[in-house]
Amino acid sequence: MSDFRTDLGKVRGIGGAKGGVHEFITHRVSAIVLALLLPFFVYGLMKALPGGYDGLMDWAGSPSGAFILLAFLSAGIFHGRLGINEVISDYVQSTGMRSFSMLLNALVSVSAWLIGVLAILKIWLGLTIPMMLWLLVQAVLAYGRHWVQRKLVSKPHV
Repeated sequence: MSDFRTDLGKVRGIGGAKGGVHEFITHRVSAIVLALLLPFFVYGLMKALPGGYDGLMDWAGSPSGAFILLAFLSAGIFHGRLGINEVISDYVQSTGMRSFSMLLNALVSVSAWLIGVLAILKIWLGLTIPMMLWLLVQAVLAYGRHWVQRKLVSKPHV
């Protein structure tokens, strides 16, 4: 098979299609998910807005409203993160600045998603802030234990 990259591209590890197709398809799928969720989101808002603040809180506190909000928030932040990563990879020339920008994008996206999810769960389930923090710590600890066990179990084949 022919390799159309230049010698410099081969050394730097750039120029070939590595994960571009996966990112392209993932971005399109997240756009389709957003397009499918948008009518439900707008319908729920239009139905809740005549009731004012209480109507909006009632809708966000219902299981269907909370599910729509969580799904729309998750898909929207994921879609935005992918788009910003694409812009960063296309227009940021320095490798170090590109890596830093993508890391910062990931941290901001995860932080925004976490704040949004905690706010929706607080409205939906009526949890207090300490209770939510306790649940968050438990989830992080459980994921950490799972990650460590997975790393210990999966040894490279010799």
